Amino acid sequence: MILAPNQYSSVTPFELLEAAADGIVPLDGRLLHALTDDAESSIPDLVRFGISGTGTHPIDLEEDIIAILRYLKTPQAIPFFIDCIRREPGDVSDELVEALVPLASEALEPLIALYHELEEERAGEVAFLLSSLRIRDPRLLAILLDYFEYDATDGAFCLGMYGDPAAREPLEKILSALDPKDSEQAPLRAEILEAIDRLSEDSSGPELLPVPDLWSLYPESDEPRFDLLDRTSRLEFFSSPEASYRSAAAASFGADDDSEEVRSALLQLAREDNNTGVRAAAWQSLGDMDEDEKIHHALHEKLDDAAAPPLERAACLVSLIGEDDPEFRGYLTAFYEIPESRALALRAMWRSFDRDWAPYMIKHLEDDNPSIRREAVRGAGYLRLSSECARLRIMFDDEKIRPEALFAYAMAVPTELTPGRANHLLRNVEQAAGGLTLSEQEFVEFAIDERLAMNGMRTVFSGQDQEAQIESEEQPEQNSAKTEKVGRNEPCPCGSGKKYKKCCGK
Repeated sequence: MILAPNQYSSVTPFELLEAAADGIVPLDGRLLHALTDDAESSIPDLVRFGISGTGTHPIDLEEDIIAILRYLKTPQAIPFFIDCIRREPGDVSDELVEALVPLASEALEPLIALYHELEEERAGEVAFLLSSLRIRDPRLLAILLDYFEYDATDGAFCLGMYGDPAAREPLEKILSALDPKDSEQAPLRAEILEAIDRLSEDSSGPELLPVPDLWSLYPESDEPRFDLLDRTSRLEFFSSPEASYRSAAAASFGADDDSEEVRSALLQLAREDNNTGVRAAAWQSLGDMDEDEKIHHALHEKLDDAAAPPLERAACLVSLIGEDDPEFRGYLTAFYEIPESRALALRAMWRSFDRDWAPYMIKHLEDDNPSIRREAVRGAGYLRLSSECARLRIMFDDEKIRPEALFAYAMAVPTELTPGRANHLLRNVEQAAGGLTLSEQEFVEFAIDERLAMNGMRTVFSGQDQEAQIESEEQPEQNSAKTEKVGRNEPCPCGSGKKYKKCCGK
């Protein structure tokens, strides 16, 4: 099943959530509208899917459903919120707490029941939640005093937040039993004193925080998660009414998908689709399959077709750039001069590994066009423009370009790189970047392996060869512009047996 935004009304909210959890429907503003414009019919399905469907699909939508139901401020969400806590009572997110607090009166009974259901060592977060409700109820005070006996420090904090003056006497009783000179008891004394001070504050009713703008948390439009979909599902998207989906689906195919079925479908899309961007994406993916003589001929034919849109022809040039054809240089400069094909021209330039194109990358590192800038940053990495590393480091603070900047910096920063020094470079990039997320680290590791492979060395992080490396046995990488590089049509140094352009060079 494939779904375009204009088809969302044809399925139930539950089915729409299933599609989103499977990656078929993107998590974007259009999905949010489909789920919130008719909230009355969506809320039961949001709650039902939240309880039964989260954690059973490739994408876990728990946080997203919490955000949507918090935005809708509905008591009907309480069973889902309680279920979230029950499953992970030791890891209750701030967003979940802030979603429950405005529903204090309706949430009180279910939370009290949940506290008694859990063992004491797992009930701390529920005690905190109950104290956050600030509802005067003798049962609630009894629970917090009971928790105070189990965990005095955390319990004192909860009693202080709850703010009931009736907690003063038990707090003072424990305080009087503590030795002011005992340094080990100092943290507990401080917590109890602070709790007693808070009891004098006006604490009637919960502290309500503003609900974040739901629409600011998600892009206005996005694409399905084609990386999670199988080949058959991705091919189905070739018939989607959304051009951006067809384009992204075409781009999701590469050398690993090389089959007669895929080649035929891509070639048909490249020749017949009514959208230039979709055709261009299909031509680029066909470039990973150009050992097929028919595909290779079709790429050249489209490139040489002066009547064809420049974007399509530039896409074909990206696919063919590894060949030694003197006409390509003319094509590169011609497509560069055309705004709509400039980004692809820059991509073809750096994929040629020809440092003569370096000035073009340098010129566009701060381009206003995101696509052009992205290609220029990648080019700074692949062409090893160490002179631009300072500019790349500045980009670490720009979340829109940070991944590409990290990759390019790891590729270009001057260092003597060998397999044995790969982790040293990784640590240096991490330090320069102020830390790396897991996905960013994987990105940098790929860049380091790419750099090793381009210089004929064994990779470290890709799994091709992760045996212990003895640095003294390796020749350090040279930083000269004359470094011998691997041709795109030569065997890949990683040992896969594929051409470089279809392996690490991809």
